[in-house]
This record gives sequence, C-alpha cells and structure tokens, in this order.
Amino acid sequence: VVTGVPADQVAVTGADFKDQAVETTVVYHANEQHAQLVIIDDDASEASQRTLRTLTATGKYATAIDFTADGQSLAAILTSWQQRGYTVKSNSFTAGTTYQVDDKQNQFVVHLGHKLIPVMPDQPKTPADALPDNPEQTFPQGVGSTDLNKTVKRVILVHQPDGQITRIDQAVHFTRTATVDEATGQVVSYTDWQANGSTTLTAYAAPTFSGYTADQAVAEQVVTPTSTDSQVDIYYTANAHTTPIEYVDDDNGGAVVKTGELTGRTGDTVTTNVTNPDPTKYEVVPGTPEKITFGPDGHGKVTVHLKHKTQATSRTKTVTQTITYHLPDGTTKVTTRTLTFTQGGTTDLATGATTWDANWTQTDHFTGLISPSYPGYTPSQAEAGASSVTVDHTTWDADLDQALDVTYTADAHTTPIEYVDDDNGGAVVKTGELTGRTGETVATNVTNPDPTKYEVVPGT
Repeated sequence: VVTGVPADQVAVTGADFKDQAVETTVVYHANEQHAQLVIIDDDASEASQRTLRTLTATGKYATAIDFTADGQSLAAILTSWQQRGYTVKSNSFTAGTTYQVDDKQNQFVVHLGHKLIPVMPDQPKTPADALPDNPEQTFPQGVGSTDLNKTVKRVILVHQPDGQITRIDQAVHFTRTATVDEATGQVVSYTDWQANGSTTLTAYAAPTFSGYTADQAVAEQVVTPTSTDSQVDIYYTANAHTTPIEYVDDDNGGAVVKTGELTGRTGDTVTTNVTNPDPTKYEVVPGTPEKITFGPDGHGKVTVHLKHKTQATSRTKTVTQTITYHLPDGTTKVTTRTLTFTQGGTTDLATGATTWDANWTQTDHFTGLISPSYPGYTPSQAEAGASSVTVDHTTWDADLDQALDVTYTADAHTTPIEYVDDDNGGAVVKTGELTGRTGETVATNVTNPDPTKYEVVPGT
C-alpha cells in the first residue's frame, strides 16, 4: 500500500503459488489533490477586508503545487501586491512544495502588512506626488508643508507719535512627522509637535518718546502648536499738559484780573480763546497769540494784557431863573427859565472815575421878558430877567440860580361929580371930584348942596 497512490488491483487472485511462480504487475496511480493559498492583509482595519485574495490549485499527489493564476505566478502575484504598498510578512508556502495526501496539509497562508513611509517636515508631499512603493496612488492630504510645519507668529506694531510704524516680528516654529500607509494612501499617525528652539516669545519694551506715553508693554508669551497668531499694537498717547493764562491790568500795575487754564496734549495746537473778562471795563491789548502748541514739556504761561476802557462823557448844570409876577388881583404868576451848561470829560469804565475838562468854560444869556400888562396897573419892571451867566470848572458846584419879583402898582384916577337940578332942565347946581386908584372903592359923600331948596333924588 502506497499512501496517496491507489493501485489498479487491490488483491491478486486466481494464482496458485504452490505449483509455480506467478508474476502479477500492480500499477499505482497518484490521486488528484487540492491546494489553497489565502493572501491576508494583517493590517486591514476591518475584518471583512482582511482576505485580499484566495488562490487554488489542483494536481496529483506528490507533484509540485503551482498557484499560478491569470497567467501570473505566485511570486508575480506577491510582487504586484508589494508594488501596491504591501510587504510580505510571512509565507507558509515554499516553491516546490508538493501535494500531500491530506488536503488539509495543502492549505497555505501569506500574511501581508502595509508599508509605512515617514513624511518629514522638510520634505512635505502633495496629492500630486506618487507614493514610492505604490506609484499608482498619490500621497494624501495632510502631509503638506502647512500640515507638518506650523509657525506661531506675533507681530508687534509700534505706532510712533510721528505716524511711522515700526514692525517687530516674533515666531516659534513647530514641526512634526507624518506616517503614511502606502497600501491605503492614508495618514496613520503624526508625531507630536516639536519646537525648533524656545517656545517663548520674548518680552518687548516699547521705545520712549518725549511727551508721549505708550499704552502697553508686551510681556513674554509661551506658545503651543494650538496657539493662534497674534498682533499687538502699541499706541502712544500724548501726555496731558496744563498751562496758566493770566489777564493783567496794565493800567493798574499789572494786577491780575482773571486767571484760567489752557489744556491739551503734546503736539496739540489749541486756541487760547482769549475773551475780555469784562467788555464793559476793559480792552484787550493786541499781541496775545491766538493759538499755542504744546511741546513735550508743555507750554509757558500765557499773559493777556488789558487796558482800561474809557468813554467820553459829559455833565450838565442847569441855572434856573425864576420870575414871580405879583398880579393886581393878589395872585402870582411864576415864569421859570433855564440855561443848560454841558462840560465834557472822560470816564474810566474800570474804576468809574471821571476826569473833567479843567479848561472848559461856557457863557449863556437870559433875554429880558416884557412884563404882562394889566390895565390900570403899572409893573415894577417893564422888562425883567435880562442877564449873562458864565460857568467854568471852578463855579460848577456854585448856586447860580436867580430869583426875581415883579410887582404891580394900581394907577391913580380922578372922576367929576355934578349935582343937577332935574326941575330946571338939568342945570348944574354944584360940581366936585372923586379921587382913588384902580380897584379902589371910595365913598361918593353925596351932600345936599342946599337943603332949603333941594331934595336929593334917591339912587346916587
């Protein structure tokens, strides 16, 4: 019995070995055997993806197993996998292995692993670059320069007072290495980021500019790969200044009338806003600047000069003339006349003092007035009040008023008295006179010229 090789006769019969030698030929034929080889991806992420290919072969017992498929030998098949990013980790099949009687012994496994390739930060790749061991596939996204290199930047911009900008660039550069699976074309891992040097951005002291103050100092900063870029702007604020402004009275020995303050910052040009502290009293002397500019150390005191405002003025003096007419009926009639004299002067509106013109003099006249006429009476003055009045600096305060009186005298009168005889055709029997003054009432003193002859008719 030959294992795995069946004979064409299992037993020899019909021969009698006692009588003679009998020669019988038994031919053995090799059995047909089956072999299998499974190519397994040990690095497949899913169990269902682990078996890449199964090869089968059929042959006679003890003959060499040949796993040729589609015109490719096993070696060529494995090479094609290696050209697709795989590496052979183990192969239980050896070329020349023969079929065994038990097909279980004709089972083989090839274990493949994925080739891993590092991508260095100084040699980044793009999807336009082919994988070295899988040229039909390109590098994936994620292994470019920006994926493997990261620079955390801080830009410091110094905005100088003159408008210029100084730029200070600070940076920490980080790198990492990627590992690419050539079989899948995927990134499988990255190394931790590593800084090329210190991870600290150094502190920065802002430069000084006279008259200005920086708004901040830049502290040192420890950065990590996850830190974002930053920009720090340093601005300068002009220092605040205050300068006094004084209003002085030049006509009063420079006495300070008013004070104030002008405020601003370095480089500012501000208006002095000179205003008359009291326009009713002062005039501003020209010469005060309308504007001043604050330097790094401010500005000196601003002085505004004032002089007293004056005003031409005048005063009047009235000289009154009063004429009193004492009328015949016992009443009075008063006539008042005035002369007005005006003297010029200058008033200091700051002090209120007035200086009068010492050389001033003025003369005026009252004309004569005809006294009123009353029949039967004669005035004491037919024309009254004619006079000349002179006023000067020395007589301004004197009483120059005038008072005049005009009286009336009743005129004297004589009237005849006649006694007539009514019974004798009005013949005059006696005559006489009555005397008096205008307005006087006198007795007629009628007496019978001859009581023996006449009777006085009542009614006289």
